[in-house]
Amino acid sequence: RLQNEGKTVACASVAIEKGFGLLSHVVVDETCRGKGYGKQAACAFIGYFKEKHNADKLYISVSLKNTVARKMYASIGFEEIKEIEYFPDKILSFGDYWKNACPFPIDNENIISMGFPYFEENSKTYMKIAEKKDNEQIGQQQILFISQGVIGKYLSKLAYETASNINESQNYNFIYKLHPGEYGTWRENYDYLTKAVDEFDNFTVIDKSEPPLYELFAESHYQIGAFSTAIYEGLAFNCKTFIIDVPGVEYLDDLIDKDIVKKVKNSEELINYINNENISIQEYDKDYFFKNFDETIFKNILSD
Repeated sequence: RLQNEGKTVACASVAIEKGFGLLSHVVVDETCRGKGYGKQAACAFIGYFKEKHNADKLYISVSLKNTVARKMYASIGFEEIKEIEYFPDKILSFGDYWKNACPFPIDNENIISMGFPYFEENSKTYMKIAEKKDNEQIGQQQILFISQGVIGKYLSKLAYETASNINESQNYNFIYKLHPGEYGTWRENYDYLTKAVDEFDNFTVIDKSEPPLYELFAESHYQIGAFSTAIYEGLAFNCKTFIIDVPGVEYLDDLIDKDIVKKVKNSEELINYINNENISIQEYDKDYFFKNFDETIFKNILSD
């Protein structure tokens, strides 16, 4: 973890495999991006590998679409290659759910639930807001849409139709949270969002990193999205969750089958669920997704 004035601003997961190191999942706090912390974290881990494990080769896996990250890694000495055959001896997961989220070519006992320290540390303040939300009398309820570029046109249309047709006697606040990749282009690409902002005083588009996503989750009663991992974090804040029926939704079939989330095809189905105050959502153990961080596990693995 990389800290600044006592606050964790970046973290990463690491693996050691047969003389080389793998740096993956470099994450920078939403409110701290654009300040070079990702680069600092990567450089710190390079030093760690060289000093502690005498690793002579370091690799990182990054999406071809993530041009910002690719440029950053190139600036500190990484060279792009097409592929390399590797797989770690152990995988550290956020919680038991992720062990079965996809097939792994290693024994299940080597997939170890360690926790999600970034979420645990940064969600503490906002969890208090979520608890207050759950205990308060019914008043204005917040509906949060979690966007992604691949579903943005469909989700923005759904959000507009929901705001247009939901019972006006109810007091709702609509928040449409854009993915960072959509910040600068939504006005040109999403006509329905422009219409919603123009027509409804209670419809807000978030096209920057403030307020923090965890704050939005804590204040929201409902969240609507597709297959973003942010959906799982919203569940931890007790958001009633709806998944839109688009290609890729099959990745959440397990949650749908267990009735932890509801799948909806259109705004009419979504509104019917929201208007039903006794909507049936299955109770579940939140540690199933993100267990409490166990630093002992991490230290034991590094010392092996």
